[in-house]
Amino acid sequence: MNILSRYIFRELLPPTLLGFGFYTFIILMRDLFDFAEIIIKRSLPLSTVLELLALSLPNITVLTIPMALLVGILVAVGRLSADSEIIAMQASGQSPLAIYRPVFFFSVAVFLLNFYLMTWVLPVGNAALQQRRVELFTSAIEKEVQPRVFFNDNGQRVIYVNDIDAGTGRWQGIFLAESSGGQQRIVVAQTGELLTTEGTRQVWLNLDRAQTHVISTNRSDRYDLNRNASQRILLIDPASVPVEPKSRAKSLKELDLPALWAKLQDAEARGDELDQRYIKVELHLRFAIPFACIAFGIIGLPLGITNRRGGKSSGFSLSIGIILLYYILLSTGEDFARSGKVPPFVGMWLANALLAGGGLWLMAKSSGNRRPAAWRTGLARLGAKLARRRRVAEVPAQSEGSILQRLDIPFPNTLDRYVIREFLKLLLLVLAATATLFIVVDLTDTVDDINAYDVPFDVVASYYRYLLLQVVNLVLPISVLIATLITFGALSKNNEVTAIKANGVSLYRIALPVVVIAVVVAIFSYFFQDFVLPYSNQRVAELRSRIKGRVTPSAVSEDERQWVFGKGRYIFSFLAYEDRTKTLSDVQVLEFHPEEFRMTRRIAAEEARFDGTGWVFF
Repeated sequence: MNILSRYIFRELLPPTLLGFGFYTFIILMRDLFDFAEIIIKRSLPLSTVLELLALSLPNITVLTIPMALLVGILVAVGRLSADSEIIAMQASGQSPLAIYRPVFFFSVAVFLLNFYLMTWVLPVGNAALQQRRVELFTSAIEKEVQPRVFFNDNGQRVIYVNDIDAGTGRWQGIFLAESSGGQQRIVVAQTGELLTTEGTRQVWLNLDRAQTHVISTNRSDRYDLNRNASQRILLIDPASVPVEPKSRAKSLKELDLPALWAKLQDAEARGDELDQRYIKVELHLRFAIPFACIAFGIIGLPLGITNRRGGKSSGFSLSIGIILLYYILLSTGEDFARSGKVPPFVGMWLANALLAGGGLWLMAKSSGNRRPAAWRTGLARLGAKLARRRRVAEVPAQSEGSILQRLDIPFPNTLDRYVIREFLKLLLLVLAATATLFIVVDLTDTVDDINAYDVPFDVVASYYRYLLLQVVNLVLPISVLIATLITFGALSKNNEVTAIKANGVSLYRIALPVVVIAVVVAIFSYFFQDFVLPYSNQRVAELRSRIKGRVTPSAVSEDERQWVFGKGRYIFSFLAYEDRTKTLSDVQVLEFHPEEFRMTRRIAAEEARFDGTGWVFF
């Protein structure tokens, strides 16, 4: 490896590592917020939380490594081009191949790393993560059900236990309610206990002296009552729960290449075209995502060379658009391949082919349009720039003077506008990069549901429009921090801070415009959370339910029904409460026997109003 190749490698490595750390942190933070509900609800220890995040890393890094490579190439080559170093290399007799070679080798090295992670590390990580989540899910009811507290099992059922025997662990006075398919089932039992089967990790509830009330929510005249001396209810079956891992058996993403190949041969022997299609898509995906490193390397180099004026920030913004385009093409191709609209090879390799082909065309175009005298112009421009910096550095420092002179009260002056422009440019770039990451990752999670339930485009567009508001609110503080660090880091690296201080302006005065913007952002964030997010969060939940195929006819879903144990022997449930009119909607009152834990009467009403002395049902 010659000096030039080592120099280009050193330029590529720092921005690539920085991009990898930034992108991985953002997606990891997204996963942490996804885990927040299960963490808080189940009071998981820190060790378990760190374990879940560590097991999520392989699934994240295989996506962020190609992104980081593209950012590294665009930023590094863009910097070399902006400082006319590319022209200087060509003027010294170096061919374009001497510049392309280290970038290509760097891309191949990253491709091999990502291929190893995608082929061997990712399946093991996915299997371990799914198994850990199954264990947490199946232990939820056993640990979380407390006496005289309503337990909502992921919106599927409500469980209430009157008491738990400290010695035997048996439940006493059991109430279970669940709604599905226009019916509500209420099970009441005197005693019961939980049992977990080995191997399958199924959780069963064995009941003694049970009553099962089946109520039609559409027809009030339909009511079934069954009495059983003993009854078994399957509370958790990891093989059939749609919101959690499907089973302990490895899915396609948990299989390595030999296992996938064996599964494909088995599907071909059985003649199962659907299984063949899904397995072929997964096989091509194992190679297509790592090959994105080479495709990004091919297109990143000519874009970085031609992007002379933009520098680092322009290269960063350009990478955002390319990443978004690539993963949209990849997700769409994967969706079309699985549905049989295109062959798996075409669906999974179209994005790589388009980017690599475009990169080769740009490379040929940039090599053919080189002008012999361009290097002289570039060197003259570089010399003039260095001379201007030298003259600025030689200006004698003025005395500090009074505090008013040091603060330079007029605001915003030319210096303020310059700092504000640089800071806002970087802040918008960081926000755009973060929003792109969130959309790309979320799109890969929801594209199958969009296709399965034939969700219209306007619904998907509305969902991501409202989701974008959540993302902005989530990453705004960290974006301000990153933009501040990059802004002042760039000013310091270019000796601009030294030049400004040499003219008698203090560091506090230089930071004033950024502080003002931070205060404005904080005020904006406060009002944004108070007046915009409540509505947008509700819309996101509604649209996501529609995308997932969980549309409810009413504005408030059954998952939000409230359950309250009233005085004496009553259990109340309702969908919503209006404080101004003191009105409950969709109410039911369950009355129990004074001595035995069994239901004796049920009152259902569209609404109930409090008239000052009692509740009036309508």
